[in-house]
Amino acid sequence: MAFILGVSTRCFIPVSGTWDVEGEQVDFDFDLLCERLPADEAARGEVNGEKVTVGEFLSHVVKGWRGVNDQNGEPRAFSAEGLAELLKVPGVAGLAFQSYFSNAGAKGREKN
Repeated sequence: MAFILGVSTRCFIPVSGTWDVEGEQVDFDFDLLCERLPADEAARGEVNGEKVTVGEFLSHVVKGWRGVNDQNGEPRAFSAEGLAELLKVPGVAGLAFQSYFSNAGAKGREKN
């Protein structure tokens, strides 16, 4: 199949890991809907030509999510405030940032 330029400017990136909940390691996973930035801008950690923090970068590119629930286990609607709360959880911003660079662009096929 030929590569088609400009087909999708957004993609879901998976974020997964574990975290301690009262002494027990609990697995988590969710997806972030992200805008794809031009490769050179993203690689420099820039947004609109300006250097930004990891949190600022993610706040700019993340446009939605799936798999994020409230404390009652109900899906939580995406909002800028909710994203800021999520990124305050130690380690989550770093995992999301790594996943963005691993999944937002093209990559080689895995051999079977």
